Amino acid sequence: MDVIRHKIVLVDDDMTNLRMGRDLLKEFYQVYPAPSGAKLFEILENITPALILLDIEMPEMNGYEVLKKLKSHSEYSNISVILLTSKSDEHSETKGFDLGAVEFVSKPFSAPVLLRRISHQLRVFDLMAELKTASESKSLFLANMSHEIRTPMNAIIGLTELMLNAPQSEQNRSYLNDINTSSHALLGIINSILDFSKIEAGKIELIPTDYDFKKLLENLSRSFEMIAAQKSIRFILEEEGEIPQYLLGDDIKIRQILTNICGNAMKFTNKGHVKLHVSSDSKKIFLRISDTGVGISKDALPKLFTAFSQADTLKNRNIVGTGLGLTISNSFVELMGGEISVDSVYGEGTTFTIVLPFVEGNAENIKISVDTRIILQAPDAKIFVVDDNEMNLRVAGGLLRMFGIEPDVASSGEEAIRKVQEKDYEIVFMDHMMPDMDGVETTNAIRNLGGKFEELKIIALTANAIQGVREMFLSNGFDDFISKPIELSDLIQILKIYLPSGKIKEEDSDSVIEDSTHNSTETDAMSAMRKIPDTNIADALRRFSNDESMYIETVGVFFEELPHEIENLQSSLQRKSMKDFRIATHTMKAELAILGITGTSDKAGALEDASASDDLEFCKKHFPSLLKELLELKTRLEKIFS
Repeated sequence: MDVIRHKIVLVDDDMTNLRMGRDLLKEFYQVYPAPSGAKLFEILENITPALILLDIEMPEMNGYEVLKKLKSHSEYSNISVILLTSKSDEHSETKGFDLGAVEFVSKPFSAPVLLRRISHQLRVFDLMAELKTASESKSLFLANMSHEIRTPMNAIIGLTELMLNAPQSEQNRSYLNDINTSSHALLGIINSILDFSKIEAGKIELIPTDYDFKKLLENLSRSFEMIAAQKSIRFILEEEGEIPQYLLGDDIKIRQILTNICGNAMKFTNKGHVKLHVSSDSKKIFLRISDTGVGISKDALPKLFTAFSQADTLKNRNIVGTGLGLTISNSFVELMGGEISVDSVYGEGTTFTIVLPFVEGNAENIKISVDTRIILQAPDAKIFVVDDNEMNLRVAGGLLRMFGIEPDVASSGEEAIRKVQEKDYEIVFMDHMMPDMDGVETTNAIRNLGGKFEELKIIALTANAIQGVREMFLSNGFDDFISKPIELSDLIQILKIYLPSGKIKEEDSDSVIEDSTHNSTETDAMSAMRKIPDTNIADALRRFSNDESMYIETVGVFFEELPHEIENLQSSLQRKSMKDFRIATHTMKAELAILGITGTSDKAGALEDASASDDLEFCKKHFPSLLKELLELKTRLEKIFS
């Protein structure tokens, strides 16, 4: 087997030095000579070397300037650089190391010495690459396992909540409440593992938004007051001085930090209180969480923010936790440019102090909260839905008709561009993944029409509600996004925010929901759907407002399109078209999720992710499993609709 040789770029304006260096190194490495700094950056556009040998004394752009430019560029900053110079003095070496060089070799150099120093740096390069691969593999494993566990957990929680909303005996309600509480606790642990794996992989990022900071504190306080009451202790929220009400930041991560630390304090406090003290100055928020709990020993303090560790494990062996909460909180605080510290007296209590910089938010940008008990009617609303998939159009149309809205629809970007010019719409729901012209391209084309089209409210529809997706849509001309499968509460929120207020009439939803479910009975079709493995039909029905006839009608549409979609999947993979295969798997994932066929949907989602990374081998290896399940599903549906 051929040994992969490292790539090295040699930069020197002296052609004799370039030839000598190339001849010396080419036996062992792939050498790319560059007579100037400008040529180096041209080479870097095509390759990523393991090492750069950089001469300092060069005209136009000297070695120091080249090094400074390299280190300021995120794509090149991690490439190791050995400086070559005929000036060997302390000032030159110090300046080079300060700019980021890893080694310094004086000219004329000894060939054995240079080769040994290069060899040493390349061993470091190989070791770092191995460590990175191992870390990514571990993080990927944790993320995949967390995802696999979370899917059935969500089903357990959803079914439990549905049962809690139905008449139950007092004893059964008590059991269900215990199941629900334990399920949420387990889901919290799973989410912590997933967060930790993302942190290790460097994939956690802040999602700033305007939010009501005081409301966040009040909601958090109410939750912990109930937990404290069960332990016969007190939870105290104490505000000092003027606290800004509206902030711009990642409120979800702020809430998670406080939940993790306050939750820890509650776990380890059996008498007295837990206090969250909040204060601020003109630039920073100060959050101090103190308790009268067991405290932390001096020996345990250094490992407090270490993953998977728990202070005084023997003493606290009965307290459940992953040991990730403080690690994740510390990472979030650092990401926000803040600081976290801890003081503790063993046996008396602990105080965590968090200092976070803040930016004041805009109250007008804060979304109104939606009471899901209130449903709206907007029969005069002008709504336009764009999706290349007939089933998705039917589902979106069915949900909108619950509000008295009869939407216009289009199945392609070109059709959408034409129709928006023919009628004044108040909201356009735009599917993201469409062939030929996707949602982003269509939205940009509409915005480029100018005038009123620059203000038209366009909401992205996507099955990929991953971190950072909202910012991606906002930067591409969308006003907001809603994830698929569409949740009724999310749709209500979008309509309440973006429809003109005069178009909305609110009414009690109880009668509306009751009317739609009053005559619902268990049909043979519904019974057959419930027998499909790895499904959450109850959760899917909730999206259809428990209207079984509407649900079965949608399943019928899916069944009609299924042979064509299977053919699409097969042909795109045979053609090795990762773009087409990604669109096909994305569509399949979304459709199956809408119908509650979660197990097969997850398999389609894994293939979509792989195709997005151009991982053809993964797709070839795992597609047969998806195909087998789709063909089995087709056989089941044939019996229902025959």
